[in-house]
Amino acid sequence: MRSFLTYGAVFVLCFFFGMHGASWTKRLWQHAFPDSPIVQGNFATHYQATGAQVVLYGTKACPYCVQAREFLRLRGIEFADARVDIDAEARARLQSLDLESVPVLLIGDQLIRGFNASAIDASLTRAGLRPVRH
Repeated sequence: MRSFLTYGAVFVLCFFFGMHGASWTKRLWQHAFPDSPIVQGNFATHYQATGAQVVLYGTKACPYCVQAREFLRLRGIEFADARVDIDAEARARLQSLDLESVPVLLIGDQLIRGFNASAIDASLTRAGLRPVRH
């Protein structure tokens, strides 16, 4: 009887950690090693398609997209506002980056996921597009 209880307890523990351990492990890993909001790459085709040095992929309703637009405007940065909610070509270009969430900013050789003011300023400076502080 004792071995039956021991095997039963081991089974329950293995089942529990097998079902829930992966999500805990993933959360722990992401907390210890957060993804960088900046990704290096060659985005020349996006600049050619939009005719701009800075491209913002976003939607009208996304609050972080609104923040990013306002942030760039306040700094006097000209940018292509690629609205993926109304422009199929913009949506296709965003999907070519293997991304579907917005906002996504392309500045020089850097892609920024989400709204991150310090990352945007750093990328603008790196690309030689000096932000004007207000």
